[in-house]
Amino acid sequence: MKTMKIIMRKYLVAVGVCILLFGVSLTADAKDTAGKLRIEPSLFIGGGSTNVDVGKTTSGDTVSISGGGGAGAGITLGYGIAPKLDIDFTLGFERSQLSPPVDNATGSFSRSFFLATLLYRIPVGERFDIKVGAGAGFYKPGELDIDAAGVTNGFHDVIKYKNASGAHALVDFEIFLAQDISVTFGLKYYAVTYKESSATRNGAPGFVSGGKVENLDGSGFDLSASMAKYF
Repeated sequence: MKTMKIIMRKYLVAVGVCILLFGVSLTADAKDTAGKLRIEPSLFIGGGSTNVDVGKTTSGDTVSISGGGGAGAGITLGYGIAPKLDIDFTLGFERSQLSPPVDNATGSFSRSFFLATLLYRIPVGERFDIKVGAGAGFYKPGELDIDAAGVTNGFHDVIKYKNASGAHALVDFEIFLAQDISVTFGLKYYAVTYKESSATRNGAPGFVSGGKVENLDGSGFDLSASMAKYF
């Protein structure tokens, strides 16, 4: 979590610098995105709300993994349904891993998602909008795979989860580089829980994980960066 706080501070500084460079100093005709399509690929990194402890390092530090956060990518198809109102549909993928990473074990949790988001534009300048939005999402989880078989008395757990739905809220800072091209920096919070459907330990079926793993909290926040083309 300390690492994520450092990343977030650097991210906010970068957003502030970009706003100063592009949102204030440049001038252009006022943009109008109503009735326009937008294609927007993005990259993101984030942190989960809840960490699940899975072991300890040789120095005694706790090793954990989260059902939220990690790193990923997505692509958004947006449409301006009114001068200050957009609707977005996003396909994405995200993967979280053990924290801190260790040499004798691996662990990951991946999921893909489809999000529908309604956003309200708040014009700040000719080149800069703040977009506030909320919506719902459908999440298709992969496997929570914890392989610590190389450790003394170790194990290899593979847990599968049911599909889930959740809600999210976000704020985006969109900076127009031209009339039909923009870059966006965003912060999103999402809430979702994954329910276990099956699990194995060391290849044997019927294992019940229990606790936080059985009902995995997939909530968290993401910082994103993207570039959009309007049509």
